[in-house]
Amino acid sequence: MATAGGDIAAGAAAGAGDPEAYAADAMRRIERAALEERLDATERPSFAADFHEFANTFFTGSDAPQHPPVLSGIAALDAHIGGFFVGLVSIIAGRPSMGKSALVKSVVANACVRGEPCLVVSFEEGRREFYSRIMAAEARVENRTVYAGKPSLEERRRIGSAVDPIKTWPLVFVRAEHQTAEQVRLEVKRAKATYPGLRLVAVDHIQRTQQSRADGNRNLEIEATVNALAATAAEFDVAMVVAAQIRRPAPSEKGQRPSLTDLKDSGSLEQTARLVLFPWRPSHGDGAKSVMGERAEIIVGKMNNGSPGTIAVTYDGPYTLWRDRDDGPPAVGHFPTSGATSDPREKEG
Repeated sequence: MATAGGDIAAGAAAGAGDPEAYAADAMRRIERAALEERLDATERPSFAADFHEFANTFFTGSDAPQHPPVLSGIAALDAHIGGFFVGLVSIIAGRPSMGKSALVKSVVANACVRGEPCLVVSFEEGRREFYSRIMAAEARVENRTVYAGKPSLEERRRIGSAVDPIKTWPLVFVRAEHQTAEQVRLEVKRAKATYPGLRLVAVDHIQRTQQSRADGNRNLEIEATVNALAATAAEFDVAMVVAAQIRRPAPSEKGQRPSLTDLKDSGSLEQTARLVLFPWRPSHGDGAKSVMGERAEIIVGKMNNGSPGTIAVTYDGPYTLWRDRDDGPPAVGHFPTSGATSDPREKEG
């Protein structure tokens, strides 16, 4: 490090080259020297010793994951994907108005109900819109009614019953002003100080990140952003769930389900993500309005160490709520959607 600093100082005194280019080169040399010092100071065990330790923990059963996946709370989906893995990026990608943000919100709400701390960094929604979505889903009141602030007496009662439980959620919501991956990292660091057990971070949505490249290459911009989010997930041991918008289908593609090819215009999302999910509502393309109990799907487009597939689920459009089908398995971390219950949220839909 001292040698690099001396060389840089000597070059500056000699007035070498373009100042900006020289400064950039100087920073690279300092970073390289610092990395070399850290590597030189790090003792690495031999392969034999390292593998021996791994084998011992494997056979004694003490190698259980220190960071189990974060469940989505949708039982049929969790049975297939095993949850969102800590330290990795998962993508929830959808066409406009298909319900990708609603799915992110449903996953976050389910985690909060289980008592798992969550951070939501929104590049798009403000607090009123996000909180309205949560209140509508938990109170089982139409989202437009909550947002407009004009509920009936019965709906007001439902909202009142939902407010107190929601206030106990270990949730942090941030409307990102700067819309950069660096702000996401800082917000994760801050939320970790409040909730050391933070394991789920949701970002909605990645195409809203600020343009900062001089050449205007949006693909490279998004690639840099998702790589930075992946680094943040690994640094802070959180599952990073990122919403992404994919292109509208061409007229000849109407009715076609989304696939990984729809992500090709979004930088390295597909390559970086451990998991890619596509919320899909077959009736949405026909211009149908959102209804209760809409038969929908979550398409698993990519899954490392697993297989793609299609999960049958239900979308309650008026509540902006994704859930298991009534005839499906019981979910972990959310309320039942059928059967006798004293909870007012379960009496409708």
